[in-house]
Amino acid sequence: MRYQGIEPDLVTYTILIAGHCEGGDVEEGMKIRKDILDKGLQLNIVTYSVLLNALFKKGLVYEVENLLGDIYSIGLDMDVIAYSILIHGYCKLGEIERALEVCDVMCCSQKVVPTSLNHLSILLGLCKKGLLVEARWYLENVASRYQPGDVILYNVVIDGYAKVGDIGNAVCLYDQIVVAGMNPTIITCNSLLYGYCKFGDLHAAESYFRAIEISNLLPTAVTYTTFMDALSEAGKVDTMLSFFYEMVGKGIKPNAVTYSVVIKGLCKQLRFRDAIHFLNNMDGADPITYNTLIQGFCEAQDIQMAFCIHDRMLCCGLVPTPVTYNLLINVLCLKGKVIQAEMLLESLREKGIELRKFAYTTVIKAQCAKGMPYDAISLVVLRVKDLEVLCPQMFV
Repeated sequence: MRYQGIEPDLVTYTILIAGHCEGGDVEEGMKIRKDILDKGLQLNIVTYSVLLNALFKKGLVYEVENLLGDIYSIGLDMDVIAYSILIHGYCKLGEIERALEVCDVMCCSQKVVPTSLNHLSILLGLCKKGLLVEARWYLENVASRYQPGDVILYNVVIDGYAKVGDIGNAVCLYDQIVVAGMNPTIITCNSLLYGYCKFGDLHAAESYFRAIEISNLLPTAVTYTTFMDALSEAGKVDTMLSFFYEMVGKGIKPNAVTYSVVIKGLCKQLRFRDAIHFLNNMDGADPITYNTLIQGFCEAQDIQMAFCIHDRMLCCGLVPTPVTYNLLINVLCLKGKVIQAEMLLESLREKGIELRKFAYTTVIKAQCAKGMPYDAISLVVLRVKDLEVLCPQMFV
């Protein structure tokens, strides 16, 4: 463009910034911003929004605050997208108070009205931090002022209560939905079902499960899997299997989580032949499913079968996760096969495979227990060297 005498304008620069930020190179995007300012051009709120979004993704809150200072100093008007990026970004980083401050500024501006997605971000953030009293207050305030009929917002708080086993408040909110004339969704019901299961009341959970079936809502794979997991945890594996076959009979396709739940339940009862049968008959097994079976064999201290499932995983083109190797290294150490654990750890390091601290700690403990302190010290040194390569900023 410049060779032909065409000088890039703000739109061109914004596209360049967006491209760099989308590729994860926010630093280059910030350099282009500086070049724009040096040329005497003024950025608009669209360009700033692109940069803000990229900075949030990198967790660079300090840089976000600096950029906001620039926006306010030049008197740019924030639009709904910019506000939404701020609210969502702060909530994702756990900065709920800051998100609420932005929402207040948004409301006071009287130019932009908070959207349902803004409220959703705040409610998700509050529930994630366990601030359910505040989430309930915020929901009721929003329902009375902005979105009285938005069942999705209620679903978030019901799910928050369900995850901590507070079935009383979850049911109370569910009743509010019905009284207000809103239609609960299957997501609402799945959360309530999870709440009953979390609370440990399987009888009430099954009664509610059957109530969903006779309603105008169709149970999903999540509905069945939630209840099956509770049955598995209670040791009622045969009942769990009957619900699995009922689910399949109704044409509801089990997902990878469903199979993992079934395999976990069977492994707990040492029914490994049945567990492998389910693995053989499922489509699209993922690493989590294989890890579940590997964990079952590891808990039974059957090293040969644990590694056999690992090898099968590789043959299927799946990449083992750090959890896979944590399990294998741990069972080797439990069986006193410390040398084999060391060899596995070293081979994984040489291949550049990511390992968690747990794997190193397990081997180091086993080495110390076996009277091999110098080997343990050598492994600690190797771990430090790995960290220097992966995270050099830790050693500055």
